[in-house]
Amino acid sequence: MAEDNVDTLTVILRQLFEVRGVEPELLAEAVGWTPPEAVEPGTRQGADSFNRATASVFAARDDARFDVERVIDNGDDVVALGLMHGRIHGPGMEVDNPHGKIWTFRAGRVTRMRWFNTHAETLAAAALRGHGGAHGGQPR
Repeated sequence: MAEDNVDTLTVILRQLFEVRGVEPELLAEAVGWTPPEAVEPGTRQGADSFNRATASVFAARDDARFDVERVIDNGDDVVALGLMHGRIHGPGMEVDNPHGKIWTFRAGRVTRMRWFNTHAETLAAAALRGHGGAHGGQPR
């Protein structure tokens, strides 16, 4: 099942960074997203809320993209580590920073997504300190 989750994550990441939203059938009805440093704090619940929050993140950046360096199967969680690139809308300041996401799956659908500003924070939250087993490059 975990390998299926990695495949589903490939589709989700493509949708996020090309279409700027995730098809609702890939998200559980009660999907949650709690960004650590959001302008509007709190957990977003449900597919519509998830995609609205995603849209607001992209509205602040021009040409946002996430270059995946590693994907780690971790049971129901799939960890994606990479670099976030883009320009901040308005001032045009280039942003290139480490970024990590933990996607939790149940029955092939995302139930929760958490993101972090460092790989170390991401691995610690996933209880994977020093973990070496990962898929390299883009998720499969």
